[in-house]
Amino acid sequence: DTGVRWNHEDLRAVMWRNEKEVNGQPGVDDDGNGLVDDVYGGDFIDGRDLGINDDSTLDPRGHGTHCAGIIGATRKNGKGVAGVANPRIVRIVDLRFINEYDRGYSSDAARATEYGLKMGV
Repeated sequence: DTGVRWNHEDLRAVMWRNEKEVNGQPGVDDDGNGLVDDVYGGDFIDGRDLGINDDSTLDPRGHGTHCAGIIGATRKNGKGVAGVANPRIVRIVDLRFINEYDRGYSSDAARATEYGLKMGV
């Protein structure tokens, strides 16, 4: 999708984190999957295959964040919406393959899917 604002107050608790990268060295592909510092997922737009670990890859259009919120937004916090999935088992992974102009390639979506499968999510 267009990405996920992983630091959103309703999503922080359900965001998947790549612990090998969290506990690794900055600028190094600590888990050997081909993406450097892919803490929250990957940015696969136009074949760039970048790790997501900072604000530079946040969802520019909001669509991916909206969809993630429907699935996993924190419940009963008096803010926003409540996600439909059980927060004890759901994890949201940021797999971005649609650009800020709502364009994406099926090849980028396929690579994002392959990444998710490789990471076991």
